[in-house]
Amino acid sequence: MVTGENQKRISIKRGEAVLWEKGEWHTSGSETGIVIQSEELHPETFMERKKHD
Repeated sequence: MVTGENQKRISIKRGEAVLWEKGEWHTSGSETGIVIQSEELHPETFMERKKHD
């Protein structure tokens, strides 16, 4: 489950990821998965972008 600046909670499914811009407000966590934070990760080189409303 993640929450962005708009405070809307979004469930994340297996195989999905959420990417935040540096300095962008957010919350994230997982009971069964992993959370990775990095300033040097460039996911656009290996992941398809999907937008949630």
